[in-house]
Formats: sequence, structure tokens, C-alpha cells
Amino acid sequence: MKVVMLFPGIVGYRLSLSRALAASGDVELVLLTNTEHEIAGDDSAYRTLITFRILGSRLNGRVVRSLGIRKLANLYLGVVSALRSALFCARERPDLVHVQGLLYAEPLCIVCLLALKALGFRVVFTPHDAGPRSRRPGMDLMWWILLTLSDRVVAHSGVAAARLAEAYSVGPHKIDVIPFANYDVAAIPRKGLDRTGARQILELPEHAPVLLFFGLVRPYKGLEFLIQALAHLVKDLHDIRLLIVGEAIDGFGQYDHLIRSLALQDRTVTRIESWIAASEHAKYFMAADLVILPYRNLAEIDTSAVAAEALSFGRAVIASDVGGLREQVIDGITGVKVPPEDVAALVAAIRDLLRDEGRRRDMEAAALKRAAELSWDRFAYETVTVYRKTLQRS
Repeated sequence: MKVVMLFPGIVGYRLSLSRALAASGDVELVLLTNTEHEIAGDDSAYRTLITFRILGSRLNGRVVRSLGIRKLANLYLGVVSALRSALFCARERPDLVHVQGLLYAEPLCIVCLLALKALGFRVVFTPHDAGPRSRRPGMDLMWWILLTLSDRVVAHSGVAAARLAEAYSVGPHKIDVIPFANYDVAAIPRKGLDRTGARQILELPEHAPVLLFFGLVRPYKGLEFLIQALAHLVKDLHDIRLLIVGEAIDGFGQYDHLIRSLALQDRTVTRIESWIAASEHAKYFMAADLVILPYRNLAEIDTSAVAAEALSFGRAVIASDVGGLREQVIDGITGVKVPPEDVAALVAAIRDLLRDEGRRRDMEAAALKRAAELSWDRFAYETVTVYRKTLQRS
């Protein structure tokens, strides 16, 4: 079957899924993505076209400081990208179209799905969330439209599937659950990098405890709670370091102010970029002792690509007990779950694991074992099954 997949997000996910679908022998795949698609020659088994463009925090090497300019530019670029992708599908005539994520924003995704349905295409939709992260008026209506327009919906956790069914009246027959696969470290060679080597590259003390907050910095991810926790941890873990790596969608000013107000500048290493290449991820995860996901109390979270990446690099995760993270992090086995927005609980969990190296090593081994179970071959097989069910619908 011929499938066009629209996917401008989550670099590691789209690389691994595209490769696995192409290798399955069941799918002739065309990937419509953005300029952040990487690894030259990787698309030999499937076609890749750049149809999505967005203005990040940098333009031609310069920081774009005005959020207003970025939002206005991205509204225009997003509409153009959505329509360009739909027009490509009209020319290509695939058997179905798989839309991954919100294509940057709900209204843009609606524009794209309306165009695809008007052209007569079957659409599989993987929202990567269980509802809107914003509480702005009209957001629930937009999600209802997206889910209604879709022929089938893929969730990555049972928690997310149940919420989509309940909140948006999506029939359970229309939702398929495919657990999030591992982060394919084989696709991004780490060249034998270990903890010591990674710390040398990043100029971090070899024996200092290192925490990692990785990925897009967004309000719902609760970075401020981790910074507040760090202020308590430095009192007895004097050489502790916090790595903050990713892009701050709404600016980093509030977090920088908090770091300075708590006098944590010497304890915090930040790399805020518009995009961190997949080939650079390994050094951050390998340098870390723990990966922290201090999410706010939101039921809309499906699963976390960062949690999957942590498992694949053999790192224990401390995560808020919310949404699909409840299934993704196995409490006491691959990590520890804590109540959301509870700084004291976060401090205690971090301190306990840093002090108990044996327990942490057991979790690292369990993480690698769990990652091996969540293969992309399995993920591709289940995705192809969803495609077949979509095409069989009368």
C-alpha cells in the first residue's frame, strides 16, 4: 500500500518509524517533513520531501527575540505547509495519509485534514497527546473536529485512549493503542560513548551527580519545579549539576530569572537552541545520572519521547505520575513516579536514587531491557495493521 506520512516532529521517532515501515515490505512510504529531518542517505528505502517550514528561535544564526514575530511568521508558514502537503497528496494519490502530531498547531492541522478529506483520502491521525495542553476557549472543539475528521486514531497509551474516548466521544472501535517504541540508538551511533567520555565532552565533573531535563521547554513540563528542587539538593549534594537542553518555545526568561534568584547559575548548564541534532543527543543522556520529567498535573499527556529516549540510553527516569507516563515509567523498576507539582517529593526521589547507586544501576539495566522489548519492528507491524483496518472500512 502507498502511504504519505505528514510528520514535522520528534526526529528520532520519525526516522525509526519511517525506516521500519519501509523495511516491512508492506508500505511504499513518502515522508513529508521539515528541514530538521537528518542523516543523509537514511531515506533510501522511502522518499522524503520537505513540505513543512517553521521559524525557530534562530534565523540565519541570529536569535529571534520577538515571540510576536515568530508566531505571526509561523501562522503564515504553517498554513502554507499544510496546504502544500495536501496538494502533494492530491498529485501522489496514496492509499491513505497518516498525520502525525498537530502539524505545529490545532488550527493548522484542521486546515490540513479538511483539505485531505475534501480530496477523498482516508486519514489515520496520531495526536501524540490526549487533549489540548492549552485551556484557551475553543480548544476542545478543535480537538473534537480533528478526531471526527480522522478515520482512525492512534494513541500510545491506554490512559490516552480512554481519555480521548471519554472527552471527545470517540468510539473505542476507532482508537488503536500502540505503545511508544524505543529510541533507536542504532540509528544514531554513539561511537562507544560512555558516562566518562560524555562528561569530558561537556566539561562536567566526572564524579558529580548530574540531572538532565531534555527536550522542548514548555510550561506544562514543569521545569520550574525541578529548578526549585535543585535549590534544596545543593544543600547536601554540593557538586550536583542540572543540564537543561532543548528549545524554549515561549522563551527562557522566566526560568533564567528563577535560576538567578536562587543563585544556581554555577549548578546549571543550559543549552537552549532551536534544534538539537539527533546525533548530539547521546552525549547528554550518557552524561546524566537521572533524567527528570517534572510535568504539571495534566491528563492530556499521552507519552514522552524523552522518556523513551532515556530508556534506550539506559537511564533511570523520575517522572510526574500523570497521563501516559503512568504506563511508560514502571515505578521502582525503570524509574520513580512522584506526585505532580510536589517539589518535596521530587527532592526526596532524586536524593534517594543518587545516594543508592546499586538501585540506580538496577534501574538502568531494566531500562535497557524494556527498551529492547519496545522494538520498532513491532511498532511498524501494529501500524500496518491499523492501515489495513482503515482501508477495509466500508
